[in-house]
Amino acid sequence: MEINKIQIGSFGKFKNFEMCFDKNMQIIYGENEAGKSTIMEFIKIMLYSRRSGDTTGKDDKILRAKYTPWIGDKEMYGAIEFTHNSTYYKLQKKIDLNSVSKDITNLLNISSGEIINFKKKQEVGEYLFDIDVKSFERTGYIKNLGDEGFEQSKSNIDTLTEKIINFSLTGSEELSINTIISRLENAIKDLTRNKNKSGKIPETKQEISDLSEKIYNLNRLELKQAEILDKINNIKKMQAEKSYLKTKLETIERDREITLIKDLISIKKQNIEINSRLNIPEHSIIEKLYNTKENIKFHENKILEQKIDNFCSKNREIVEDITNQRKALENSINHKKKFLMSINFTVLSFTLFLFFISLFVTKFGIVTNILAFITGVLGIFHYKKYINYMKSNKNELSKLQEQIDNIESEIMCRFKTQTQIIMQNTKIIDKYKEEFVSILSNYGNISNYDHALDFFDTIMINSQKIEKNNEKIKNYEKILCIKYKSIHELEKLVEQHEFSDFSATSEEIFEIKNRLEQLESMNLDNLYIENHKKITKNNENIDNLNSDLVNQKKYLEKLENYLKSLEIAKEVFCECLDSIRRTFSPDLNNHASEILKNITGEKYNKLYVQKDYKIIINNDFFDRTYENFSSGTIDQAYLALRIAISKLISSEIPLILDDVLVRYDTNRIINTLNFLKKTSKNTQIILFTCHDYIVNCAEKLGIKIINI
Repeated sequence: MEINKIQIGSFGKFKNFEMCFDKNMQIIYGENEAGKSTIMEFIKIMLYSRRSGDTTGKDDKILRAKYTPWIGDKEMYGAIEFTHNSTYYKLQKKIDLNSVSKDITNLLNISSGEIINFKKKQEVGEYLFDIDVKSFERTGYIKNLGDEGFEQSKSNIDTLTEKIINFSLTGSEELSINTIISRLENAIKDLTRNKNKSGKIPETKQEISDLSEKIYNLNRLELKQAEILDKINNIKKMQAEKSYLKTKLETIERDREITLIKDLISIKKQNIEINSRLNIPEHSIIEKLYNTKENIKFHENKILEQKIDNFCSKNREIVEDITNQRKALENSINHKKKFLMSINFTVLSFTLFLFFISLFVTKFGIVTNILAFITGVLGIFHYKKYINYMKSNKNELSKLQEQIDNIESEIMCRFKTQTQIIMQNTKIIDKYKEEFVSILSNYGNISNYDHALDFFDTIMINSQKIEKNNEKIKNYEKILCIKYKSIHELEKLVEQHEFSDFSATSEEIFEIKNRLEQLESMNLDNLYIENHKKITKNNENIDNLNSDLVNQKKYLEKLENYLKSLEIAKEVFCECLDSIRRTFSPDLNNHASEILKNITGEKYNKLYVQKDYKIIINNDFFDRTYENFSSGTIDQAYLALRIAISKLISSEIPLILDDVLVRYDTNRIINTLNFLKKTSKNTQIILFTCHDYIVNCAEKLGIKIINI
């Protein structure tokens, strides 16, 4: 990896700051507080957001608080442009002030325009170098002096140690020793147990046990097979019977349906024929005509009521009766008048006779005069009686005549009223008849009202017939579930149907349905499946089972031998791994020794790295621990170790050094700068310093100086 340019938008003291780098070696010079450490931390936080695992830890919070922008911004952000494996990238990141999880990272492959996607919680440095932040701090990012940063954690071997061991055993840090051990353990687990499942060996043992049990039980099950087969045969017979009866019933019902459809077609055609022949009006028109006819009938009844009204006739009878009474009274008066007149005439005649006798016969004169007087008195009495009788009967006759006159007057009034009512209703009837004839003229050749009545009666008869037919059609369609199908479609159904030879009475159909219900309730299909499963489930051969049992026992023996081999391999591999961890990697020792030799001017030619990264330096045939040497020599030894580890793990990691030469003498500064300059031909080196004498030495060697 070669860093080409950094762009600090806002980070610590820097705001809109930019710096470019060469692909070889350069020294970044600046006085104290110039921002060298800020630039180093910016590069590291761009590659690794976290300092303490997956979550935001105390170290992360301290670091982010330390480099909070000085000038107003509420977030840190920037970019790095670099080349990695001949591909040009641009890394952009927004760094949250409080939480690592809120950082926004964007890595763009400028060469292809592709945006790189990371795994969950994967760091950019892990993606590029395949090492964690701790390993990066011990190799390419050298900020500490001496053995600082090489303290072992309490956890198992870290990624740096793992890569060194991988390289020692396999020649490649990519082939993981832990992966090999994990594969051995997984293979053992696969044989013995796997998560919540049993392994192959327990499974095989169980299969052997199951086979033995099957062989034992098979003899007992064979006796039941014949019984089950008989049940299956009986079920098949009943299924066949059920299928036959169902088909028969469906066919009969279908034949009946087609017969009903034929009747339905006939009824529909009859309606069409009636409509085409009579041009029957709509229902609303028929209803209007019917109401008009009823109105005519209503008013005719009113006229009839007036005509048959017996008021006049009754009163005329009364008049006639009174007239008869009057005539009878007149006859009685005349008869009595004649009688009284005759009596009066007789009395008067007798009186006159006696009067004349008294005139001419003297000897009877007194007697005759008395008789004449009595007769005269009687005549006067009868005459008065006659006069009184005539007066009383004359009054009676006058009353009867008055009664006759009143009744005749009332009869005349009533007759006038009836005449008016009859005339009004006659006009209304004529209007209704005209309307009746007018409406029906639209549906036929109507000459008069009587013709219209006949035509309407014909319409009503046929309309009622159509209504009855429509009711039948509804019932048929409800039964057949073929609502709104056309005659053509119905005829097509009839044409497509072939009537069967099946025939059955209602009683026979009832019996068929009862039998089908009985068969349905038996769940024959389920019974068949259940019994068939019993046959197939236990349809095994004892010889085959015995053969399988022998094979399973052989397979178990093979698995147990394979398990022993895996356990031995794991044990031997772990012993070898422990031995390598104790002695560590010869390649690392050789690389670090060669670097130390160049830095110290061949004063120290050999060093050894222990498991805990403690260093032993060879001095005049004696191996001494690093504590016995000066601080400058210790710095040089651990610098050699860091560079050796970095080159051993990956040549792609750039070396970023922070004043690592501060405790060196002039000769060793020059030696180290010369070594770093040669190394920078293959690895980019960025050295930060605040010391003039280091810069002066670098300038003499032709190393590029960048001032902040």
